[in-house]
Amino acid sequence: MRIDSLLVITLVLLYVSCSKVGPGEHAYLAFENNGLDTVYVESYFPEDSLFPLPHTFSESKDGCGIAPGKINYKTLAICSCGLCYSYEFVFSKTKTSDRVFVYVVPFYPEEGNYPPRPLYDYKLVCYELTFEDLVSLDYHLYYPPNEKMKNIKMEPPYEEVCAKLN
Repeated sequence: MRIDSLLVITLVLLYVSCSKVGPGEHAYLAFENNGLDTVYVESYFPEDSLFPLPHTFSESKDGCGIAPGKINYKTLAICSCGLCYSYEFVFSKTKTSDRVFVYVVPFYPEEGNYPPRPLYDYKLVCYELTFEDLVSLDYHLYYPPNEKMKNIKMEPPYEEVCAKLN
């Protein structure tokens, strides 16, 4: 019995020591959908960073779309091979890139609950965020972008996104 307990404690310590999320760091971005329709979000680090692969949408039907009025804390987490990484860690380790792109795309039930590719053809908006942007937003993104996001680089620009929705 004592060996089992020691083994469990050792495994927990190994897992925690391998985690790239320290105290007070952010392993995810909160995403709040204040729009009228369900949307998807996906983050993408440019090819010149250590994390160039875009994160894929959740494979569970429930995790795919973010319904109006809901806040999602899982979709924009940075996880790979069972380990989670904080945004602080990722931005401190990038080679030459200092940004993350977050695509917001419509919900496409006819596509088997996954949006068609490439995302940029279907985007409602793409936020291009620096580490300073994430800190200023307290790691919380909104769709449609709110007043706190008006100085964030996005495509289409803030004014155009807001004009389309009014």
